[in-house]
Amino acid sequence: MNKVRLLSALYYPYIEVPKSPWFTRVLLYWDKVGAIVPYEYIQDPDKLGSYMVGLVREQLVEQVIPGQYLWQVENFGRAFLNYIDTQNVKAEYRSSWPKVHMEKLQKVGDELCK
Repeated sequence: MNKVRLLSALYYPYIEVPKSPWFTRVLLYWDKVGAIVPYEYIQDPDKLGSYMVGLVREQLVEQVIPGQYLWQVENFGRAFLNYIDTQNVKAEYRSSWPKVHMEKLQKVGDELCK
């Protein structure tokens, strides 16, 4: 008997997927499509917008909450901070840092501020 292998795609970098022909094709070709969504959006789905809410309701897009998985990554915080220290990100983002939901960073946010 053949096993069915589910293929997954994760939409990034925005919370809301685009309303476009490109993304419609993604939905047709991939078995599962996820989008990174902060936990607070699960509690208040109207923040997502009507298109995204419809896709989630019809189970065409799965909401992926980073906080549910990061704890499984051994040494995530230290490894992330070591990576940042080895890159020249301070020069690249001197004027303003990109906005990131703190949920994605676990407890790394305080160390980044230092």
